[in-house]
Amino acid sequence: MILNAMAGKIEEGLTGITGFWRCKMNEFELYIMMFFWIDNYYADSTDDRINNLIGEMNPFLWQDIGSADPAYYDEFCRYMKGKTITLNNSFELAKSFAKTIDYVDVTEAFEESDYDKWKNGCKRYIVEEHKGGEAREI
Repeated sequence: MILNAMAGKIEEGLTGITGFWRCKMNEFELYIMMFFWIDNYYADSTDDRINNLIGEMNPFLWQDIGSADPAYYDEFCRYMKGKTITLNNSFELAKSFAKTIDYVDVTEAFEESDYDKWKNGCKRYIVEEHKGGEAREI
């Protein structure tokens, strides 16, 4: 009896953890996470090309969803078309998209990354009110 109750609690805990990773994200939510990641990684950069890219990718310049230069978000959406975005695969999708950016190479931000930081950032972002999506429980 006690073992069954403990097993139920363990299963309940694991379901919550795996449920988090199955949580779906929309394209704009992933775009924002990717923008935050790149912007943070290159925060001290003096490279004009990287700083220009970050400025053009900025999703907060306008009130609607998109990027300062609409071509960046449009290209991102075309790349993500038909893909299911979950918190579990979000980092790999962002990393694979970064490889397609022709203007400047920002793949370094995803190569030497702290995956736990990505996970924690996603968790904080998804549960708060945010542009382009609804806050939700994980």
